[in-house]
Amino acid sequence: MVQTKLMKRFQVVIDLSKQLISIAVGLIGGSVALSSNIFSELNQLRVFLPFIFALLCWGISIALGVFNIGATVNQIEQQEKCDYKNNKTKKKKHLEFVSIFDSVAGPKLSMLQQILFVFGLVAFCLAFILDKITC
Repeated sequence: MVQTKLMKRFQVVIDLSKQLISIAVGLIGGSVALSSNIFSELNQLRVFLPFIFALLCWGISIALGVFNIGATVNQIEQQEKCDYKNNKTKKKKHLEFVSIFDSVAGPKLSMLQQILFVFGLVAFCLAFILDKITC
């Protein structure tokens, strides 16, 4: 079993991805459900394109978050293997530490998820502003 101190850092990474996934799902659902009430001129191209771009960014952000959670779970398994090997050989002085940054994909997926989430927010705000300007 992964030690509590070592597990906490993995849990922070997973929680961040889960929170962004939850917010993005809520934003997509709310935006689609209320798009006719939020936007008066959604049929105009200059409002429609940023709106669709925001939805795409949030959708890709959700997918990257799921992949990031998978990469983090893989790292947890590596840490558990190291802990098991150390407990088996009774070498408690030299515990192996599996860093979050040891994974090639994990940090990049997390960063891309956050960037696309922010791009989606900016695009959505742009669509909203353009819609209010054209009214």
